[in-house]
Amino acid sequence: MKSNAETRHGETATPERGVYQAAAEPTTKADRSCRTAFRMRSRCGLGQPALHFGCGFPVLRLGVHWLVPLRFLALIGAVCVSGCASSQVGPPLTVLPDAGRDGAVVARARQTIAHLFPPRYRATQRVIITVGRQQFTGDGVLTVAPGEGCQLAVVSSLGVVTGLRVKPDGACELLKVTPLFREDWSRRFVAEDLRRLFLPPALLEPVGRLADGRLVLQTGADAEGMQARYVFTADGGRWQELELVRGGRSFYHASVRRYRAFAGVPGDVPGEFEVNAGSHRLELRITELSVPAASGTEGPP
Repeated sequence: MKSNAETRHGETATPERGVYQAAAEPTTKADRSCRTAFRMRSRCGLGQPALHFGCGFPVLRLGVHWLVPLRFLALIGAVCVSGCASSQVGPPLTVLPDAGRDGAVVARARQTIAHLFPPRYRATQRVIITVGRQQFTGDGVLTVAPGEGCQLAVVSSLGVVTGLRVKPDGACELLKVTPLFREDWSRRFVAEDLRRLFLPPALLEPVGRLADGRLVLQTGADAEGMQARYVFTADGGRWQELELVRGGRSFYHASVRRYRAFAGVPGDVPGEFEVNAGSHRLELRITELSVPAASGTEGPP
């Protein structure tokens, strides 16, 4: 039987006892004195991770491949706490009434947003989330297939930190939950951004134009009074902005930028999204996008 010290600091601590592999053996007396560990229960089926304080820098170790800076957990927690109340991100867009003279342009804008991306594709994304002065950088792998919806995996140096699928009817199915992205965080932030940026709205109605002549289409209000405003170029051929408003306040704004062509993909698609959600900012860049070869027996990519 190993001693308590060996269990805390050795390399052979066993998950059966609820303890994952601890940090390396302290080499100095100061390091040994500050590496005190206590257990925290995990709700994600990972047993009981250990919290260590090594030379003043706290890290959370969840097995051999999980060494998580607590400042990252603080970042995600800050998003969750500050996101509980919608904060205004700026004055809402000033839309000038339009007497419905542009029926053909409105129809084109609806087609633009409905066919923004191919019906079946796989995309790799580079993601930066900023909360205050803290940032998280990772990669997103998005797979879209007709009848299957959108499946997204968010990957960092720690591996897959969250995985989910948004079905065609808008329902969210969580495929992987970790301590970094709890269920409520994934549903509230990750799934919502996925819906807003990559899934076309069901119905858009014209509400007017901006002072610079760009066209604005809007969804109907949901149960909470929220409406989404989509801004297009004057001819309706390109989507440029998204604004979410509630009670006359703008609480979410996305800029759609840098349209680009990808090999084998018809037409240009948005290359970058920049989101200001009040509680946090999101920068998303599509680095790769491919369309699988058509096949009568092929399943989702």
